[in-house]
Amino acid sequence: MSADRFVYWDPKGKRPSRDLLGHIIEDYFGAAARDIVWNDDRFFIHLPGETSNPLRRVPNALEYPNSRPTRWIEVWPDGKCCDIITRQADEYTSAVADGLQALLLRFYEASEEKPKK
Repeated sequence: MSADRFVYWDPKGKRPSRDLLGHIIEDYFGAAARDIVWNDDRFFIHLPGETSNPLRRVPNALEYPNSRPTRWIEVWPDGKCCDIITRQADEYTSAVADGLQALLLRFYEASEEKPKK
């Protein structure tokens, strides 16, 4: 499943630089990441293993028809927010991305909602 998880920085609060965000990502994933690469405008975090469906043996359960065999997460930082993206991801990849969002929201006292003007 695909999802965008936003972290909107407090305009008057703290926020990480791109380099610091890279360090946070490295320390969050540790050995759980196959590699972490900066490419043009985002980080790519490649996770080991192939996608899986924990409900594959449950009758009439959710299927993942569009899942790709590889696992990855994209993190797009900019000055106002950070978008943590999964594309055609399995439950494991989605849960790990949710955890990164929760960490950033908590530490930076950020918001999931875009600030009103």
